[in-house]
Formats: sequence, structure tokens, C-alpha cells
Amino acid sequence: MTAISPPPLPHDASGVLALLRQFASEASRLSQAQPRYDRLLQQACMLVGASRGALMIGNTLAQAATLGSEGLLDLPRDLLAESMLERQLTSRLLGNGSWGTAVPLQIGPDPVAQLCLESAEAPSAMGLDMLRTYAPTMAQFIYETNARKVLKKTREAFEEKLDMALGLYDLYHAAVGEAMTDRLTGVGSRSYFDQRLSEQLDHARRYRHPLTLVMVDVDHFKSINDNYGHPAGDQVLAGIGALLRGSVRLSDVAARYGGEEFALILPFTESEGAWILADRLRQSLQEWTLIVSEGLVQVTASFGLAVLTDGMDARDLVKAADRALYVAKREGRNQVRVADPLSPSGSFPLATLEKGVEPQGRATSANRNDETIERNRG
Repeated sequence: MTAISPPPLPHDASGVLALLRQFASEASRLSQAQPRYDRLLQQACMLVGASRGALMIGNTLAQAATLGSEGLLDLPRDLLAESMLERQLTSRLLGNGSWGTAVPLQIGPDPVAQLCLESAEAPSAMGLDMLRTYAPTMAQFIYETNARKVLKKTREAFEEKLDMALGLYDLYHAAVGEAMTDRLTGVGSRSYFDQRLSEQLDHARRYRHPLTLVMVDVDHFKSINDNYGHPAGDQVLAGIGALLRGSVRLSDVAARYGGEEFALILPFTESEGAWILADRLRQSLQEWTLIVSEGLVQVTASFGLAVLTDGMDARDLVKAADRALYVAKREGRNQVRVADPLSPSGSFPLATLEKGVEPQGRATSANRNDETIERNRG
């Protein structure tokens, strides 16, 4: 940068006040903009006729605020120390014949920076007085500028941590979603089934509404894998998952229980309504033909139903539905069987519903209250 050629100072009070107001206005404008230490320093040099100057913020020389063409300003350390120790402007003749002026810039008793100026001649008393008057304005600007820097860094650090936290949150929910969803079939996983069954049992007991569990098992699934290959078996499972997802209500739960076995949790549903749904699913699967390179795959499934009764826990309900499923398999597969709620544990008598009958009992509305549940015929 080129050396400063300061303009002459005003000699009357009105001119001095006008210049100070100009400097204060300039400082206020700069406080709203990007830090411009060099501009503030140029104004300070103007007041005392200095040709070079620098700002010391803490122990750091503000390089951007160094003015002059003869390198960095290097005032004697004792001058800087005296000014800072006494908390007042200090100006004296230097060994090289120039004049050095050091001004502590402080807010109250706390220094925020130090102004260092060098001039060829002794500064005028008026210039030094104006510099003292201008110093608090400079201190306030530097303080606010550095405070903004600190706030900016704090905000950036916070935003970085927030982004990291949100990223971890997304990863967590993605992991939870993956853990709760069976990737192949798109229905709930076994963990999801266990969690929702426990929740639905509690809700059914508390509000005294019916709850039915349906267990579904693909017939002769091992033969499908053996005859058509495991990719064909995967297609069968994926197709059944899609059928279940598209057939249940929002309040129902479809899940893969394990292997080729699926489960449906049907709240607000008696055995009759659950049977209607299960038999419709059975018929849909029976009518579905999967085309693979090895040929046509015919798919059927067996269904076992159990209704929650007093004294049952989740394990009891699953065992009851499994017993019904076992009987459906044993008696020829591709059929729906309903467990007898009055049968002793461990036995397999069933209340088998005739396929030609369409009993009542399954509410189809996704929006319902807990006190009145409308039942629709199948």
C-alpha cells in the first residue's frame, strides 16, 4: 500500500465535531458490513497525521490493517507496554526521529485492541484529543466485529454438529426402518411383528375390543425352491408380501414371521371377519400363476386363525393360530381353519367355517372409535 497523505485537520470546533461525526458514522456503517480494519486505521492516521499504522488485537497484528509502504510497523515494546499498562494514549519521539503513538482501545476497563501509529512529526494536541475521543468508537467496532466472528464460528460449529446429528438421526431411522421391514417382501419384520402384537394385545385388553391373529404358510414351498430355483421362491414370497400389503387396513399389521410363513394382526376383528379376509387371500393366491423361465408356478397357502380371549398372552395367541394352521396343513392345505377358543391348550379341535357362508365380523373402515365398531359383511 502507498503511504498515507493525511488531509489538514480542521482548526475550529465545528469542523472537529463534523469530522468526529463523520468518523462515527463511518464506523457505524462498517459495523454493519464486513470487517474493514484498514479503513478505521486510515481514519486514525488522519487524525494525528501518521504515515503508518497497525492494529494489535490480542497479541496478533492485524495484517490487513497495516498501512504504509515501508514494511510492518515496529514500535518499541516499552511504548506499547506503557500505553497498555497505563490504559491511556502514549506518544513520544522514537530513536529513528519519528513519533510513535500507542492507544489502548478498550470498553470500560477491558482492552480489546491497541492502536499503533507512526508519524514524521509530533502529533498536534488537537489530533491527539480527537484520537482519544475516537478510540472508544474504534474499540466498540472491533469488539462487535470479533463478537460476530465468535458468534459466526459458534453458529457454524453448531450447524456442523446439527448436520451431523441430523445425519445420525436419519441413519438411525433408516436402520430402524430396515430392521422393522422385511427387505424381500416389504411387510413388517419378525421384530416388528413381536412389537406390534404386544401393543395390540395391551390395547385390546384395555378397550375391550376383539383381536384376531392369522398365520399364513405357503404350501409346498420347498418344492417350489427345488423345482424352480430359489429366485422363483423369492418371487413367490415377494408377491405374497405385495398381496398382503394391498389387502389389509391401516390399523392391521402384515409381517413375515419367518421363512415362508406370514402373520396378520387384525384389531377390531372377530373370527368371522378374519376368516372372510383369509379366504379371499387364499383364493387370490390360488388364482395367481407366477411365470418363470423354468415354467409356471402355482401357489397356494394355508391359513390358521385365533381370536384373543381372556387370560391369553402373545405366546398363547400365536400357539393357538399355529395349531389352526397345523390342522389346515394336515387336512389337505389350501384352506382356512379357525382355532376353537374353548379348546384346552395343546389340543386341536377347530371351529371350521363353511366356505359358502359369509359371516359378519370384520370392520373395513380405517377410521373408527374405540366404543362403536361397525361390522361389514364380506
